[in-house]
Amino acid sequence: MTPVKGTHRNALKTGYQLHWYEIESVLGQGGFGMTYLARDSNLNHQVAIKEYLPGTLVMREDDASLQPLNKEKAEDFARGMQRFMEEARTLACFKHPNIVRVLTTFEANNTAYMVMEYERGKSLRQILKKCGSLTQQDVLRVMLPVMEGLEKVHDRGFIHRDIKPDNIFIRSDHTPVLLDFGSARQSMGDKPQTLTAMVTPGYAPYEQYQSVSDLQGPWSDIYGLAATLYRAIAGVAPMDALERSNALLRGAEDNLVTASEIGRDRYPQALLEAIDHGLAFREEDRPQNIAEWRHGMADLIASVDTIKLPVHSLRSDTAENHSNAAAITITQPVTIPHALTEDLNDIPVASSEMITLPVSEVTTLQVSAAQTARPWRVRTAITMLSMLVGVAVLFLSVSDTGRARVLKEIPLDIKQRISARWDFPLIDRQAKIEQLLLGAEMDLAENRLTTPADNNALEKYQKVFALEEGNEQAGEGLTRIIQRYGSLAESALAAEKFSRAAKYLDKADSVIPDTEMIRELRIEMDQQQRKIAEQRERAATIETLLAQAHLDMKAGRYEKPAEGNAREKYLRVLELQPGHVEAMAGMQEIEAIYEENNNSFAENGEEAVGTLMQQLEKVVPSEENLRKAGKHIKRFFTDLR
Repeated sequence: MTPVKGTHRNALKTGYQLHWYEIESVLGQGGFGMTYLARDSNLNHQVAIKEYLPGTLVMREDDASLQPLNKEKAEDFARGMQRFMEEARTLACFKHPNIVRVLTTFEANNTAYMVMEYERGKSLRQILKKCGSLTQQDVLRVMLPVMEGLEKVHDRGFIHRDIKPDNIFIRSDHTPVLLDFGSARQSMGDKPQTLTAMVTPGYAPYEQYQSVSDLQGPWSDIYGLAATLYRAIAGVAPMDALERSNALLRGAEDNLVTASEIGRDRYPQALLEAIDHGLAFREEDRPQNIAEWRHGMADLIASVDTIKLPVHSLRSDTAENHSNAAAITITQPVTIPHALTEDLNDIPVASSEMITLPVSEVTTLQVSAAQTARPWRVRTAITMLSMLVGVAVLFLSVSDTGRARVLKEIPLDIKQRISARWDFPLIDRQAKIEQLLLGAEMDLAENRLTTPADNNALEKYQKVFALEEGNEQAGEGLTRIIQRYGSLAESALAAEKFSRAAKYLDKADSVIPDTEMIRELRIEMDQQQRKIAEQRERAATIETLLAQAHLDMKAGRYEKPAEGNAREKYLRVLELQPGHVEAMAGMQEIEAIYEENNNSFAENGEEAVGTLMQQLEKVVPSEENLRKAGKHIKRFFTDLR
């Protein structure tokens, strides 16, 4: 696996310490997990770490933990995490060179992690995308080791349930390894289980579309491997099982173009018949286990060219390895396709399509008797040209012009039957893909993202996917469409045009539902809308209070009654908006009115009291107490002023 360039917003940061593993980079991301390249500080070697990270259910917090988005999603997250741990335990059961090896598993950051051996190489899907098809020998190079590993899986009572080119990884030494047991389940337990339908069209048998596990078994995996081999010889996946079922339900013949038809004159009939046997529509018509399937192609297996054996156990470091050995002598040049030498750094590569390694001297390899008896169990080894050790092993031969040449070799009548699924000749499929990708780029430049209906980037990318599942350029194009809509939504939010922003977000979701970027923008829009709604509600309340305070002022209700006066309303306004200018002015006006009233009362009151005292003195001039009271009243008004 090769580190992936680009930003993964939910990924652990480079340098993050996860127990004794230091994260170095992201290897890949799927809907339910992130895979990292990490270094084991205890053993000082690289490992692959898969993190359970379903992006639609959780978000990464600042402390690196994963937290569910809501209660309902928390339940889904917990169930998925349990399933993830079951996958790790399933893989830990198997010790086989062609099954991905799990080293350990643990929980941290409120999620689960699976530590695996780090394998360098490419998926079979990537290789087939580049090369188009495999030769007979190369088909067997993939088929036989995977069959043996799969047999071990079945012997333990499990079925893989998702065999396809994506899940067969070709190491840098050209040996295959079976990956991704996330769909694996026990198929032979005491209690039948109801299985969630997880299928890949073209590679899943009809019974896998059903929810009851009783119909599924080793024969289901045989269908998936046979479909993968079909893709390797035909350049296209077989017709989906549901499409085949529609024809059979109408009483018509099975409309699958058989491997025997599509590969005649190019592959041995025994190989084609084995593929067709594995692709039988009804499960009872297929081989029921790997041993039965292998038995049907015994002569083919025996005919494998010993000059091209995978030889991962060819060692001469002990006396035991030298004993009981048979010698294989190579005396002719070996040709390797240029496309496959890009990772073989020690072999000089010319610019021509093919490289021929001359045999400068007779080279002898020592192969044990056990290895020659079961050649598919051993891995490929390539001796280095600079050391003149002798032999280079061809693992994945490809035609000079890839898929186009493969299709040219298919008989015309068969090609016409396959191309009926498209509106143009199959031979022009790659050209059509390139044309669609170019057109989509022009659409992006003109902002024709998802409209008009028949002339937009999304429509073209979808057509590319219909022609080539998993096309990387089309996948990147969909991401760019979503990013473009995200930018438009952000601009609309900045202008508080929420309906327009929601429209852009809905369009982004129509491309790929519920991506992290769009989900975060929806949260931001909701928060902004709530904030604006609160501001508007507060402004309306303030306006009402000010209007009522104005009426109270006109009516002279400055401070009374207790719950219906101007002062109380101005204070409420200042609580809602401290420093509000009109409310502050109203409070100052009330204070000024009271100050003026106090001064007026003081002046008028003193004059009135003086007049009253003069009148009283005339009536009772000798009354001492009256004179004292008059003095106290005068002093009061003096103090008041």
